[in-house]
Amino acid sequence: YLDKTFFPELVALFRIAHYRKIDILSIKGSVSGAFGLPQFLPRSYLAYAVDGNKNGIVSLYEPIDAIWSVGNFLKNAGWGRTIK
Repeated sequence: YLDKTFFPELVALFRIAHYRKIDILSIKGSVSGAFGLPQFLPRSYLAYAVDGNKNGIVSLYEPIDAIWSVGNFLKNAGWGRTIK
């Protein structure tokens, strides 16, 4: 259970740190591994995070990036689609 649940998040966290060139221990988040204003898990960051302010850096600690990222998450989850 732990390997399937938490190991992929750890791998994603290392990918984020490598891509953003940051120290993995400098990422501030919850004890469950979620971080940023929207409290994304690392795999959600990789899948849905958006550079809302177009500065070349996706930071979930910046409100505009966080808002665009949550919007992207909701869009991909089906929010706003018409139910027939």
